[in-house]
Amino acid sequence: MFFLLVGVLGVGAYLAMLLSNQLSPGITQALAPPAVESAVGTDLLLEASVLPVVDDATLMANCTSEFGCWVWSVTTRADCPVATVTVGFSDTPDGVATRTTTRQVAAQGEVPFLIVEEGVSTAAEFAGIQTITC
Repeated sequence: MFFLLVGVLGVGAYLAMLLSNQLSPGITQALAPPAVESAVGTDLLLEASVLPVVDDATLMANCTSEFGCWVWSVTTRADCPVATVTVGFSDTPDGVATRTTTRQVAAQGEVPFLIVEEGVSTAAEFAGIQTITC
């Protein structure tokens, strides 16, 4: 039952990300499903809402890169004073991450926060939040 729930949540999040794949010029996005081997209770991504931000006002207010940005609105169900967010980047929508970035945020349950990743070149690249661990 647990794996079924994880699969349904992962597929739903992946499809939502694909529906809004163009965030800003030259920036596209895909969501890599969370790893199944993640420990239960520590991977906040399993029950989080991760939505791409596509409105121009939010993108312009949070992006300073000349190459564009990816911006996600994340809402976790649980509080975590020090959550580590890992974002993976690849050359294809379902490819293996060729680079990753991590950042730490304070996550408050049911309160959305933004994750902003700036583009580093004009080359097409896909990005997605891979894990949020507490």
